[in-house]
Amino acid sequence: MRHIRKGGEPVAFTEWKTQGDANWNPVWKDFDGQPIKQVVKQALLAEQGYLCCYCEVRTDEDTGHIEHVAPRCTHPNLQLAYENVLYCCAETPKGQPTTCGHTREPDDPVPVSPLQPDCESRFLYTELGQMLPRNEDDFDARETVRILRLNEKILRDARAGMYQEVKEAKEEYSPDAFGRWMDLELQRDANNMLTPFWGTKRYVMETMLKP
Repeated sequence: MRHIRKGGEPVAFTEWKTQGDANWNPVWKDFDGQPIKQVVKQALLAEQGYLCCYCEVRTDEDTGHIEHVAPRCTHPNLQLAYENVLYCCAETPKGQPTTCGHTREPDDPVPVSPLQPDCESRFLYTELGQMLPRNEDDFDARETVRILRLNEKILRDARAGMYQEVKEAKEEYSPDAFGRWMDLELQRDANNMLTPFWGTKRYVMETMLKP
């Protein structure tokens, strides 16, 4: 999981929410399906480097959805709050396991969210691709993995492949070259995209660099 630093909401979104007279008090159903939704999607994707906010797979405006960190049903005052929304991967095809936002119950909170500055330090990633609490007593981290089903096989396999990629680079490059490679891998590319499973890659790289 990668800490997502929220920027200011798009000007067009602010203007849309404040248009009209005093009787205009928009809610989600006024927003959903409107052109302004695409503006918000693009802003969220740019903030997140085109990765799902939870599992960090590659996503785009056609393969994902806007996710409310604090659920709409329990926090209706935050349903159009830009600071409460992130972008999440799409629902998986029928027959495949559901993960991330689509597996949450409507009123499920996310105990450790990407908006929390310490979220990256709460998890570790094993060579087999498991995502686990760094502290065995961290109940919230464990619950987050369970609620979002972040240890489904499809995600474990992808993380294990990422782990192997870093391991092979460590064996191939000199220490200085490996450090440069690591820096490049964690930067956004020319299209403002981050590498998928960024959090896993960063954790594995830093672990391998330890004396």
